[in-house]
Amino acid sequence: MICPCKCKYHYKIDIRNTDKRIHAVKINGKLAIDSIELVQLYLTSGIYTESKIFDRKSNFKIETLKKAEYKQITDVDTFNCIKWDLSKPDIEIIIKESAPISRNEWKQFFEHLTCMYEGKIRQNGKLFDFEMNAGGWFVIFEADTFYKFGNYKKENDNYFLRNPIARRVE
Repeated sequence: MICPCKCKYHYKIDIRNTDKRIHAVKINGKLAIDSIELVQLYLTSGIYTESKIFDRKSNFKIETLKKAEYKQITDVDTFNCIKWDLSKPDIEIIIKESAPISRNEWKQFFEHLTCMYEGKIRQNGKLFDFEMNAGGWFVIFEADTFYKFGNYKKENDNYFLRNPIARRVE
């Protein structure tokens, strides 16, 4: 399907419920897509709904927890990370009271700080990896899928070094 811009080079490609345009051309009558671009799109698409496997509102146990550094930013200032301290009970509260967020919300409303925690959560016998950023957001990983969540509750602001730039109206 040709994309809305009606050019001959972009095609609408549906990957994981996204509506993205990527560069594609026809070679010998067949659609040819830059495979590196396709992989990058796949890796950044994410799913922005509640997990069907991990239920943040049901019982779970944090198995491991350690401070780490978020490497996907250019800010390397770790001074504030020293004073950012969360316990397992704190993280349990945050997980239960946060909301699923889209990639756009994640990029526009939440800061991406160097400070983070990473660990493993067990629920119903299944182990999940997670990363929690001091900017007020976290990610839970299920095999090749990830779920992003953000803290929008004012009562939970004290758990983070930065809070969302805007609040959802519930």
